[in-house]
Amino acid sequence: MTGDARPDGNENDPWDEDHLAFFLDGLTGSTGAYRPRRFELRGDGKDGVRDRVLHAHEAHHAMLNDSTTWGIALHLSARHRPWQALGLPLRDACRTVHESFATFMSVSAVSGRFPQAERVLEDYPDYQPLYVRTAAAVAQVTGPHRQALAVSALARASMQTPVLQRLLETWPDGFTLSLLREVDRPDGRWNRLLRGDRGALMGAAAKAVDQEVAAAFGDEALTADTPGADSSAAVADAFDDTWERWEDLIYRRVAEELRGMGATVLPFLGGRAEAVELADRIQADDPDGPPVRVQPPDAPHVDDATFEASLVRQARHWIVPEPRPAQLITLGPDVDPEEVVRVIDASARIAGRPSLVTAIRLPTRLLEGYAFDARAEETLARLEGPAVAVRAVADDGAGGDAVWHTLLREPTDLHRLAELWADRGPLLHCVAASCLFDRGWQSAWLPALEETGRLVVLLDVGVVSVLPSWPDGTVLSGLYLDLGGPDWNRRGLLLASDHHTGVWLAVGDDTGIETLVSQLSHTESLHLRMEGGDWTDWAESLQPMLVHLFATESFFDAAALEPPPDGT
Repeated sequence: MTGDARPDGNENDPWDEDHLAFFLDGLTGSTGAYRPRRFELRGDGKDGVRDRVLHAHEAHHAMLNDSTTWGIALHLSARHRPWQALGLPLRDACRTVHESFATFMSVSAVSGRFPQAERVLEDYPDYQPLYVRTAAAVAQVTGPHRQALAVSALARASMQTPVLQRLLETWPDGFTLSLLREVDRPDGRWNRLLRGDRGALMGAAAKAVDQEVAAAFGDEALTADTPGADSSAAVADAFDDTWERWEDLIYRRVAEELRGMGATVLPFLGGRAEAVELADRIQADDPDGPPVRVQPPDAPHVDDATFEASLVRQARHWIVPEPRPAQLITLGPDVDPEEVVRVIDASARIAGRPSLVTAIRLPTRLLEGYAFDARAEETLARLEGPAVAVRAVADDGAGGDAVWHTLLREPTDLHRLAELWADRGPLLHCVAASCLFDRGWQSAWLPALEETGRLVVLLDVGVVSVLPSWPDGTVLSGLYLDLGGPDWNRRGLLLASDHHTGVWLAVGDDTGIETLVSQLSHTESLHLRMEGGDWTDWAESLQPMLVHLFATESFFDAAALEPPPDGT
């Protein structure tokens, strides 16, 4: 369902431009933006249901783009330089489909647990007409899950066009949108499908599909999918084959209707061979560029863990509107260790007790998350490994606050700080999981980190990437963290195992953390236990660590190594 194509790391990526993104913006402080390979969430946390809809909205943009030919063309346009000017017209030609699909599906997904989810659209008035029109199209389809599958079929059939074939035929730079008829463009198809009495047509098609599916699988799944019933019962794992068949059949009916209008509609998983061919040509044309990952035609069905991993990896949760102002100095040349200890002792206190926290991040991540001056950016760009720094919020010298990063050059610097810190309070180290893939850095620094303080590993990569750290059969103890404040809420997940001296920490919103827990639960090599863990040993350390993170970080995500080291 996901992951058909996603280019990575292109510094000239036109999708970094806001005007090429899909936005969800309205009357509140909660906004979202989807760009191929990442969606960005700026939920204000004041309304948990609204933030769930926001997350689901952007995730459904990703689902539709990653699994259709038009979406793959959007991804590829950001990777192949001669096609980068195609990004805007390709995006504009599917805007109505994308926004209608994402709006309906997000409200539908959240309504299963929160029936009031539809009211969220009052805060996003531009999206209400899209929802109303789409809902009317499937109003006569029985059951919320079947309605969602029917909308998915309408959107997918609209996006499954021969665009990849045209890109191949006009390689390397001859493609224009005029080569595709209106009926072979997503919004053109969508508008045709939703004309007239679409509700009656979809209702009749769904009833026919119900009969065919019931004859093959029985009616247990169909019975579970009724208005007002427990939504989780209808999507139980035992019904996967039933719903896969239902989705395939309803898609076939929509596709056949479009073909009757003269459209060239690809099969449900059609276009993969063309995607592979285009990816190979792009890579051959630019062998030094980042890889383009595509699903081959014979790829197996995407399981739940892989699907959830894709969504977790693409979500970025901003806790401030933009990168924080920051300053960079180096221990020794710029500041004495005694002065660092004095400043931290005076400024980083909870209930009168100070805490010293070091932060270890990849330089590229610091450049993404903070607004440094040019000199600091040059220093970070020259670093050959992770940056180890003591961070503190202090005056920037111009009347504002900045996150000051004091770089440590070698492990002896850390030992010196620990000696000076003595027993003032907790000494904690927050190392991003992405840094642990640098084996040379790890062997040089990890012993000093473990000797001088308590270790928290911040999950800034996908779980698949860190699985080698957890041997088969590992039992993970998990703990949900309610990271609430007076005006906002965030969620966290703490993980511990017998194989590590420290703990692992993930931070996101409700939906992100729940998706991560589900992914871990579906990972066969792990055993996740969310009850019965003993966390008393971490009670004193956890609060200052979390306070530090929320005072100094700009965002949380799991995309620090994208693509992951193993290339998956």
